[in-house]
This record gives sequence, C-alpha cells and structure tokens, in this order.
Amino acid sequence: MVFNMLRVAIVGCGGMGGVHFDIYKRLADVEVVALVDIRIEKALEKAQGTSIRVYTDINEMLKQEKVDIVDLCTPSYLHKDLAITAMKNGCHVLCEKPMALSSQDALEMNRVSELNQVYYMTAHVIRFWPEYRYLEKVIREGTLGRVFHGHFSRIGLKPAWSWNNWMQDEYKSGRVLFDLHIHDADYIFKLFGKPIKIAPLRVDEGEKICYWHNLYQYDNFFITAEAAWYDCLYPFQMTYRVVFESGIIEYKQGRLFVYENNKEGKEIPIDDILLSELGLYAKSGYENEIRYFIQCVREKRPPAVITTDESIQCLEILESIKSTVE
Repeated sequence: MVFNMLRVAIVGCGGMGGVHFDIYKRLADVEVVALVDIRIEKALEKAQGTSIRVYTDINEMLKQEKVDIVDLCTPSYLHKDLAITAMKNGCHVLCEKPMALSSQDALEMNRVSELNQVYYMTAHVIRFWPEYRYLEKVIREGTLGRVFHGHFSRIGLKPAWSWNNWMQDEYKSGRVLFDLHIHDADYIFKLFGKPIKIAPLRVDEGEKICYWHNLYQYDNFFITAEAAWYDCLYPFQMTYRVVFESGIIEYKQGRLFVYENNKEGKEIPIDDILLSELGLYAKSGYENEIRYFIQCVREKRPPAVITTDESIQCLEILESIKSTVE
C-alpha cells in the first residue's frame, strides 16, 4: 500500500524532541520538514546533513511550510499557546504531557481542536508502553481475578538538565506532581476510573527533594503511587506491583514478571507475538504513540487510546490533589 507522505514539524529540539525526531526518521510514511527551537543551535544540530528547514518561531514556520502534524516537545508552560497556534493553522497536534498546566487551559485547547476540526492528542506514553499494556490486558480479561491492591513508583534524580532550570519552576512545570506523577496518575485512572477518595502526602524541600505519595481509594481495593526528584545521583526507576486474588504482576528494572499463586514466578518476554496481542508496533512506547497518532490522522479518526477528555480529567484530579496540601 502506498501512502502520501505526512509532513511533520517538531517544535522543541531538547531531550524529548530528539527522541521523537529519531523515531520519525525511521518511519517510511512521514517526513520531518521543519524543526523549531528558540535555541537555533539545537535545531541546526538535528537538521545537519538533511534538507529540513530550521526556525526559531512557530508562526514563521507555519507561514513558510505546509504541515500536517505539529509535534510539541517544549516546556510544559508553552503547550497551550503553541498547540492553539498550530491548530488554528489547520494542523493536527501531538503534544508531550501534560496537556497544559491547568484544566481550564486544556478545555480551551480542546475547544480550538473541535472548532478547527483537527486532532489533538497528549503523548501519555505509558498507555503505549508494552509492560503497562500487558497489565491492562490482564485486568480487562480477568486472568488473575480481582485486584486487591497495587503500587506504582516513578523516582529519580532532579532534572538539573532542563533549559534554564524550567522543570524546577512550579509555574512552568508543575514539578513532580504534574511532570512525573502524571504518568502513573493517568494510567491509574485509565485502569480503574475516578477514585472515591485520594489521600496525598508530600515532602517538598525545594531542589533538595520533592516527593509525593498518593493513596487512591476505590470500592474494594486501593492503589498507592509515589513520585520523586532527589538531589543525588539516584538512578531513575519506574516500577509497578499489582496484587490480584490469584497472583501478582510486577514490572521492575525493565523486566516483567507474573507470580501465580502456588507457582514459580515467570518472566514475560516482550516479543513480536506479545506486541501483536497488545496491538502495538514496537517495544518503545514513544514509537507506539507516534505511530498510533499518525495512523489516526491518516485514517481520519479521533485518537481513542487517549482522549482529550481523559487528559483534562487527569489535570482536574491533579489540581484537586494539589489543593489539599496547600
């Protein structure tokens, strides 16, 4: 099957922009035509040896280029204005999380998307991560019975590498709650829906430590989740452990294990067969989310794996958590 090339512009050429750029280069049915970054040297470095045009302003890029998709990998506080600019110019938008730093801003973004009849999707990558999709499959199919409790963890060293230290600025990133914990919060809501009650705890000592521990209470089980930035060379870890009536599923150190009651634990390999069962393309969640959004645009169907309504609801719940400790 022959496809017309979809034309992509990446806005933001830092760490995550580089991840997205490398994925697009491997895809045969899309073409990156423009890179945008106020630090022009970052964009020039990525574009070296290619015909990709480089800009420092999204408005100028949109005047000069015909673009189908704008991929936003900028600091969080810029998401709203840049997404709205792109959508008003008729572009579909894939945007790194969070959708915005407030649910009200996210609602405005959604209205612009609907008004201009373009697709918007927040890149909640965990929904496309094979080991997390596997857990979703087990819960959906009831393989191990009902859930008793679960724990999710996402911790590591503070992000001192961010441009102008924007990630440590509450008003630019939302810090750990909106930048890090949002991954697990969104996934928990995806699996189990809105909790009956949330009990948050926080330790915040500026750049020394920012730690959140949230208890999500449901009808007959509970989920806990922790997220932290530490001021030391603590290796990044993302893990989960969910306990069912007939066993445990655990993801740790990049490996997936199932422990059925009264049986030896076994590792579940992420191979081509399992990827096919999970409806995924690759072991990389980033590649899966990008491929999925491209498919939605090409087939003219709104993204369903993560909807704007779900992105907005996640922000509303994080706002409620934040308000309880202020």
